[in-house]
Amino acid sequence: MTNTEKEYTMEELVQLINSQENDFIIEISLEGDDE
Repeated sequence: MTNTEKEYTMEELVQLINSQENDFIIEISLEGDDE
């Protein structure tokens, strides 16, 4: 087995970070709508 699963390109890392940030922003926006 190779360890290619743990190797990411910069583009893939950026996409992962962006997707996580988007989920976080969506959660905050949903919580803010209650007010």
